[in-house]
Amino acid sequence: MKKPKILYIDFGTHEEAQEISMFLSATATLNAEVIVYGVEAHPIYAESVVKKFAAFDNVIILPVAVAAKSEKVELYISESSNGHGNSIFATKNNVDIEQKITVQGIDGGALISTLMLLHSPDIVVVKYNIEGAEYHLLNSIIDNELQSKIDIFCGAPSDMHKVAVLKSLESEFLYYVNQQGINRKDFFHSLIWEETEEMIKAMRKNVEKLLIERRQPRLDK
Repeated sequence: MKKPKILYIDFGTHEEAQEISMFLSATATLNAEVIVYGVEAHPIYAESVVKKFAAFDNVIILPVAVAAKSEKVELYISESSNGHGNSIFATKNNVDIEQKITVQGIDGGALISTLMLLHSPDIVVVKYNIEGAEYHLLNSIIDNELQSKIDIFCGAPSDMHKVAVLKSLESEFLYYVNQQGINRKDFFHSLIWEETEEMIKAMRKNVEKLLIERRQPRLDK
């Protein structure tokens, strides 16, 4: 019997990709094939993650930014926060609009669709922490009717309130995505190890439950 496939897509790895490490730890003891894709807009950070997981043939890093569509975009650098909070939005509260680089943007929903077609996974987990670009990602997921095909949404809370052009939209938008069946679970690197450990345990239980459910025979009604 073939092992079930778990596809984990991490939008916004930053330079250490702590959540990828967390997910690999959460699924290490499961009898499943785990395939990981990391998306990181800053090319130097992306290269750092490539080096970190060089020994893992199941981890692939894509040096691109989530945007409204697949085209070149400006990435505004957050120098005052030591690179934490780089964003494609010039109106984000901690970026320096004079410090920017041009990067390749992608349609997040289109990427998810492509990876699902490529790997035919049994379970799909999507994590995002993309400094306001979750607005583009979630809209694309809904537009492409992918929400019912993604088993777990996770990551950090929304950063839309940090972006001037998105701030007024955040409350209504998050209500909208919730109504569309997108319910995010906490899964992010915490400076408090106990919190990180609890999130790893919770993710393991969530994925394990899904694996058990998928192995059950379907009964005719």
